[in-house]
Amino acid sequence: MDVETVCLGMLTDGAASGYELKKQFESTFGHFFAAGYGSIDPALSSLAGQGLVTCEHIAQDGKPDRSDVQNILQQYQSKTGFRASNG
Repeated sequence: MDVETVCLGMLTDGAASGYELKKQFESTFGHFFAAGYGSIDPALSSLAGQGLVTCEHIAQDGKPDRSDVQNILQQYQSKTGFRASNG
């Protein structure tokens, strides 16, 4: 299973942090494939380098800053209201 593809697919539901993606990955695919920050973070960096996702850094009081990643398609859909048809 390709971690980049899975992350990109999960981001179609909306922006998420690496932590949130890891939790979703574990609950959905954990029985079949293990992915930790060591594979998710590089996958997100690669996707950002390819221009497929964007990252927004969010300051949090009393906590480390958080980075939310958003799928470019999801951004386009939220801005335009366009939804691709599956059939």
